[in-house]
Amino acid sequence: MADINSKILAEIQKKRLEQKPSWFFILQNILAWTLVVSGVVLTSLLLSTVFELILASGAIEVFPFLRNLFWHKIWQIIPVMSLLFVGLFFILDFLLIRRAPKGYRLTQQSVVIILLLVVSGLAYLFFSIGLSRPIHNFSQERIPAYASSLEKRQRLWHNPEDGAIMGKIALLDNDGFILEDIKERRWIVDISKAHFDQNVEKIVGENVLVIGEVTENMTIKAKDILPRPGMRPLPRHMRRK
Repeated sequence: MADINSKILAEIQKKRLEQKPSWFFILQNILAWTLVVSGVVLTSLLLSTVFELILASGAIEVFPFLRNLFWHKIWQIIPVMSLLFVGLFFILDFLLIRRAPKGYRLTQQSVVIILLLVVSGLAYLFFSIGLSRPIHNFSQERIPAYASSLEKRQRLWHNPEDGAIMGKIALLDNDGFILEDIKERRWIVDISKAHFDQNVEKIVGENVLVIGEVTENMTIKAKDILPRPGMRPLPRHMRRK
C-alpha cells in the first residue's frame, strides 16, 4: 500500500499536478452549459429562418388553393441546404451536451428527444414573435444566393397548365383586367365569378396570383385572385411596430 501511495505521489510530482480550487470547477461547469445553451438557441434561430423562408415562398397561403401543385413541388419548396445547416448545428449541440459536466448521465436517445423538443419549440417561438424576420430580411438583402432561392420558390406557383398565373394588373375595367405575367405575356382575366382576397386591391400595378381555368386566346376564367405569394401582409403579431 505504501508503495502504491509513493508511486502516486511520484507521478503527481512528475507531472506537476496541482489541486484546483472548487470555484475553478464551478466556473468550468457554467461555461460548458452556457456553450450548450448558446448552441441550442443558435440552432433554433436557424430553424426559425427556415420557417420564415417557407412562409415567404407563399407555400402556406397557396396550399388551400393549389394542393396538387403544392405536393408536386414540395421538394422544391423545402430549403434543403438550410435544413442541412440546422442538422449540423443539431449534431454539434448533441456533442456539446454529451461532453458537458454530467451530460454523460443522459442516454443518447434522451438527448436527441430533448433537443428535438427544445429546438422545435424555441424555433416556433422565435418565428411567432418575429425574431427570425430581421435575419430573413438581412439574408435577402445581403446574400444573393438566399434571395435567388426565395424568388425561385415564389415563381413555382406560376403554372398556367394548372390554372395558376402570377403577375401584375396592367389594365383594368368592370368585366376583368389584363394581367402581365412574370414572363411578360399578357392574359385576359375574366373576373365575373372570381373571389378576390381581402388583401388584393383592384388597381393597376397590383401583384396577384390568378387561379382559375385557362381557355383559348390567352384567357383565364378566374376563380380566386390572391396576393402574389410572399407579398401577403404579415399576421399582426409578427408586424414591426
